[in-house]
Amino acid sequence: MALSFDPCNVQPADILFYRSNTWIGKAIRKLDSAEVSHAGLHLGNGIIGEALMKEGLTQQNVETSIQGCEWVRAFRMKNEPASMQPVLDRANFYLANKERYAFGQILLLAMICMTRKLDLENPLARRLVKWVTDKSAAFVRWAQDNGKQPMICSEFVYRSYDEAVSGDTDPYTIEITLPWSEAIRPRLLGWRRRDQKGETASHVHPDSLLGRLASQPDGLNKTLQSKKVFAAAPESLPSDDELDRLIETYLDEQSGTRLKAAAPPQAFGVDISDDSLLASVASFAEDLHAATDAGKKLCLATPSPNPATTLQEVAADFVTPGDLFRSKSLTTIGELRP
Repeated sequence: MALSFDPCNVQPADILFYRSNTWIGKAIRKLDSAEVSHAGLHLGNGIIGEALMKEGLTQQNVETSIQGCEWVRAFRMKNEPASMQPVLDRANFYLANKERYAFGQILLLAMICMTRKLDLENPLARRLVKWVTDKSAAFVRWAQDNGKQPMICSEFVYRSYDEAVSGDTDPYTIEITLPWSEAIRPRLLGWRRRDQKGETASHVHPDSLLGRLASQPDGLNKTLQSKKVFAAAPESLPSDDELDRLIETYLDEQSGTRLKAAAPPQAFGVDISDDSLLASVASFAEDLHAATDAGKKLCLATPSPNPATTLQEVAADFVTPGDLFRSKSLTTIGELRP
């Protein structure tokens, strides 16, 4: 393992960003226009706190944490407060209650599919959004049935900073810059976000699937309610291998090359209709809302009145590893290459 800097120089509360080479990791990077697909928090003494697929919230040493990645970069705040202990205290609070949380990388990808601008005229993109949304809904149902709250990796890192101290603004808040908006300071737990002009802002691209649905005359709620009937007989969920093949084929198409391992587009079934796609979004919103109403609150301070509002609130507060990686509040201190 070649290290471009000594891991011992990584300080407690430094953020690690991972460029993984799994197919879901590659899809996250592509669809989020980001260099990274995962984030973790250094707790001190070479131990990383992070949310992982099978373990949920967990701790492991840095050497184990970075295995299988192309590279990992360490960042810290440009204007670092005198003490980072409040961040570590909040991170340790979540880790001490790790049994309550489950990490779903598929949930991260689903929210990216709904909130980022994609070419939804592309049949492969439509199939990808539907499959990811359906699998994410199944993950939310599993989490609810097992008494767990879904928490993605970047949410764990962001919350550890954002909840370090109380108040609308504090020295630990990480500013998020979006390509389609001015810098904003999103607050989790359903707080309203405001950009530099004092107007509300969110992480939903106006030309994304959710952005376009919300802008329709009837609004997102009526649109999703009208599509629930189409969700009565959903397709069987794709296997992880099938999803990997679809991602590989989609990325292969986007790069303009054709790999031998990639399946032909027709291998993934008939094209996805608008009704079928929206039915998947409606079902996902229903499951998300049910989890919130059951007391297993995701990113909401209080339960919202309907599934559409729940989905909009969660999406508005959504923070990806790429969002954190692009933050002007952070600066890189080095890179590790397994």
